[in-house]
Amino acid sequence: MTLSFSAPAAHRLPYSLPDPGRTTAKVVRPDLPTHQQPAQRLADAQLAWAADLLATAYAADPLWQRLLTDPQRAWFCQVLVRYAMQQGRAYTNPDRTAVALWLPPGADAPSATCLLRSGALLGPWHLSIATIRQLVELRRAQQARRHRHLGERTTGAFELLALGVHPAARGTDTGRSLLVATMAAMQVGNAPCYCETTNLRALPLALRLGFRIVGEANDPLAGTPQWALARGV
Repeated sequence: MTLSFSAPAAHRLPYSLPDPGRTTAKVVRPDLPTHQQPAQRLADAQLAWAADLLATAYAADPLWQRLLTDPQRAWFCQVLVRYAMQQGRAYTNPDRTAVALWLPPGADAPSATCLLRSGALLGPWHLSIATIRQLVELRRAQQARRHRHLGERTTGAFELLALGVHPAARGTDTGRSLLVATMAAMQVGNAPCYCETTNLRALPLALRLGFRIVGEANDPLAGTPQWALARGV
């Protein structure tokens, strides 16, 4: 969904992922640092605090401020983390000051049905029907942009669903370190990657790691500019 610097898997993935747990990954791509960076796979017991960290990281995000109250954001982050754990990978750093959520190629897009499987069934008790519809329409628009920007390479693309850094750890290279480590742990290699952000401050980091801006949208539902970023395309 966006980048912000401020349950066992239930579905079989279409390809084999690296062994879970702590991963010390050495990045070999020439456009990324070559030193080792640790990334730790989130366990089920860590879901709650990981969701709290994401909710804190996204507290100042204009898109999330527009759509969700603080309690709603906390609940939605739990759904998002659980969904990533089921469909892809959720990582943190050793200091537990950042969280990254990745979807591999072939993972189910976070549609309304998939989110329901991840615990969004309680949504009506937390969100208004209008807000739920807005979230679904927003995701549909994001998926349409992804297909437009990646074309035939969409089916083989990784998606960075979220990268959140606790405000106390911003400016310490935490986001870059975790992003580098998780790209290696997911064995991204030269495969295409895609993400979107409403955070202007996230763009320099993404560009340094090989992403490029492939589009900008001013979705009326979002109420704020959204930059589409792609790598390996």
